[in-house]
Amino acid sequence: MSGAMRVVCSTLCLILSACTAEYAADVAATSLERVRLKSHFKVERRVTWTVPAATRVYLAPPEDLRPGPRHRNIRALRRSLDLALRQAFPAYDTINAAATLKQALEAAARGGGDLLFLPKLVVAQNNLNSEREIAEGRPLHPTASYAPDRTFFQVLIYEVRSGLLLDVANVSGRGRMFAPDGELPLDLYRAAAREYVYAITADRVG
Repeated sequence: MSGAMRVVCSTLCLILSACTAEYAADVAATSLERVRLKSHFKVERRVTWTVPAATRVYLAPPEDLRPGPRHRNIRALRRSLDLALRQAFPAYDTINAAATLKQALEAAARGGGDLLFLPKLVVAQNNLNSEREIAEGRPLHPTASYAPDRTFFQVLIYEVRSGLLLDVANVSGRGRMFAPDGELPLDLYRAAAREYVYAITADRVG
């Protein structure tokens, strides 16, 4: 075999081994997601534009689209989006008081905002999945199921000046079964919020 041929063969072997390792890692990650041993997140949007970091953005208080005592989940969603957006946009602010869409747009306009983010909580399931929760079981958590934690929320983006709806994103998150006892539902919202901000900025936040 010539020297040139040996170089080509060596290069092909390196490429194939790298591809094989990457493929194996993808298969392993997908398998863990399917058996609920790894968290899974997905962001679906109607459009694919990105929001520049210099944009002045405002976050409105989340709306709960289902009846029931889900205040902890609403707080977790708001805190998670607040942290992720604050890290991504230097010119960021939030509307603290509950407000209608019209009131939120007016408040953002007074602050010189360009875009208003309005989150809506749709699904919030805090299930039994950690070792402690599974051990405690239904006697202490009669309404919970043995399953990973789940969340599903929407984030609508409005142009402040015109009130035009620019973007709708559906964000879903599923925790993992046999999660560490120290893992909280808030962790699920934080990760989902980071995935959402990455989808609209193409930039990872911590």
